[in-house]
Amino acid sequence: MEGLNNMLKTVNQNGWLRGFRVPNNAGNEMEVSHLLYVDDTLVLCEAKAEQMRYLRLILIVFEFVSGLHVNWRKSRLIPVKEVADAQVLAGILGCEIDCLPTAYLGLSLGSRNKVMEVWSGVVERVERRLARWKTQYLSLGGRVILINVVLDSLPTYVMSLFPIPAKVEKRFNNENQALWKEVVINKYGQQGQWCTKPVTTAYAVSVWRSIRAQWPTFNANVGFTVGNRRKISFWNDNWLGYAPLKDMFPHLFCLSLVSEASIGDTWSLQGWNLYFRRSLNDWEVIRVTELLKDLDTFNGTSHNEDSMIWKSDGKDFTVKSVYTLLNSTGHQNTSWP
Repeated sequence: MEGLNNMLKTVNQNGWLRGFRVPNNAGNEMEVSHLLYVDDTLVLCEAKAEQMRYLRLILIVFEFVSGLHVNWRKSRLIPVKEVADAQVLAGILGCEIDCLPTAYLGLSLGSRNKVMEVWSGVVERVERRLARWKTQYLSLGGRVILINVVLDSLPTYVMSLFPIPAKVEKRFNNENQALWKEVVINKYGQQGQWCTKPVTTAYAVSVWRSIRAQWPTFNANVGFTVGNRRKISFWNDNWLGYAPLKDMFPHLFCLSLVSEASIGDTWSLQGWNLYFRRSLNDWEVIRVTELLKDLDTFNGTSHNEDSMIWKSDGKDFTVKSVYTLLNSTGHQNTSWP
């Protein structure tokens, strides 16, 4: 394939094939005309008949010189946007026409980089492998190796091109019995009931690191609906609708005996049970009175599980709403144009 690589470079340098040009802030351009992987070749050029003839000639000469055969039946011409004479160009090259999005080396080409469909296939492949492993008699060490080497590599490979959408955070909070969630928790540990601990491993690339990094922004724009009181943290979660109680009453939070207590730990049919490290001063008693007044808005519990609700724009959670939120808070858009 080195010979084909040199031939494509030569015709590109002579201007016979024009590839995909990537500009930068300095005013320079990098031109990508082809990508080679083992026996697969992806050629990028303009939708012009003259360039198709040059490409066809190069491939025929390569077959003659190398003795290798180009499989024209499996070759595809993939137009980008509207190409009026695509059939004519495909006839010159002697191949069929395909369309975007398509798959190349396991990655989706032509898909919008924030759509959930890109990751649906990854999640399905992970779930299939986990289901198959559950039926095998593997040692604990063998399972750990398979998780680190295989399950971690699948999403990492896709993340080389596509960022994981914020919707994965919502799935982490809703799918309590999912095996993939148990794997993530066991690998990174859990912080509270709604997320894992921050990822501090020394790996160059960590799948969950990028997901976990979105948590502060995500958490600042969610509220909570109290159900059976088991998951919502009394001090840390914004379940009253104003702000987390630890931010509204920071001094009382520092005095709290159990800072990670859930609502179920602090509320009963007889009222609120607040435990502090020491006896309170007079002015601290006043703060407790103010806290109890805010707690009067609590409407009690239900048999449903505690749940998280998206409150950024008053609508249901969507990836678009998170994208809009990130742009409005000054995050730089680093996606491709």
